[in-house]
Parts: sequence; structure tokens; C-alpha cells
Amino acid sequence: MKAEDRILELLAEYLQKTDRILDRMEKSDRNFEAISRAILDHSAKFNEHNLKFNEHNVKFNEHSAKFNEHSAKFNEHSAKFNEHNVKFNEQNMKFNEHSVRFNKVHDQILRVEEKNQMLIEELISLSKRVSRIEDKN
Repeated sequence: MKAEDRILELLAEYLQKTDRILDRMEKSDRNFEAISRAILDHSAKFNEHNLKFNEHNVKFNEHSAKFNEHSAKFNEHSAKFNEHNVKFNEQNMKFNEHSVRFNKVHDQILRVEEKNQMLIEELISLSKRVSRIEDKN
């Protein structure tokens, strides 16, 4: 019976090891299920965040397009402003040229008026002399 006892011992040992292995497999299955649930939860959260990111990306693209439109309009206005500024500077230069000419003409008029004033004074003086001479005669 020693062989039978040995066989029974080996069977008992085999059953114990099998039970341990089954326990480990159950723990592994529970761990695997927990990990699978965690992965599913994270996957769901990732999908939510991905949807939000896509929504924000769409909004960003809309704002970017609006910014580009405003930038183009600003550039148009800036170009128009520069054109007007060039015209203003040209007109200002013309005004300055006319101002210089006006000042020259004004100076000439003042000199002519001074000369005329001197001529008038001389005429008055001559007229007084002539009248004195006539009064004496």
C-alpha cells in the first residue's frame, strides 16, 4: 500500500497545487477585469476629452478665420491710410510751396507799399513846395 499512499499523497499535492493555480487564475481574472474596467473608463474619458478638444479646435479655427478676416481688413485700411497719408503729405508740400510763394509775394507787396509810401510822401512834399512857391508868387 505504500505505492497507493504515495499515489494519494501525489494526488493530494497535485490537487493543492491545482487549487492554488486556480486561485491565482481567479485573482488574475479579477485583476484583468479591474484593469479592463479602468481601461474602459479611461477610454471613455479620453473620448470625452477628445470630443471637447475637437469642439475647441473647431471654435479655434472659426476664431482664427475671423482673425484672418479682421487682419485682412486692417491691412486694407492701413493701405488706404498710407495712401491718404501720402496724399496729405503731397498736399502739405504744395501748401508749403504756396506758403513760401505767398510770403515772397507778400514781402514784395510790402516793399512796393513802402516805395509807394515814400513816393506819396515825396509827392506831398513836392506839392507843399509847389504850393509855397505859388503862394509866394
